[in-house]
Amino acid sequence: MLGGLVAASPASAARSCTNWQDGMTFGISCSQYDSAQYVQAVARCTNGETVWGSWAKIGDGSWSYAYCSSWPGASLGEGWFNIK
Repeated sequence: MLGGLVAASPASAARSCTNWQDGMTFGISCSQYDSAQYVQAVARCTNGETVWGSWAKIGDGSWSYAYCSSWPGASLGEGWFNIK
């Protein structure tokens, strides 16, 4: 970063992801994310449990969802994602 501006080079990779959530679920889909091939949704539920979605292929339109509904009485506290 130079003076508040991002210096981009032709070799720089791009990141483009969309997340979705409701009171129980966190979801993520990426069309590209640097050189990563897979994305996985992760949610921490209000009961303190953490749940992981399946790995979704980046670039093919698939989504990964982490469901707090797996735990009776729990709802979504926060969500994030892993890449590989």
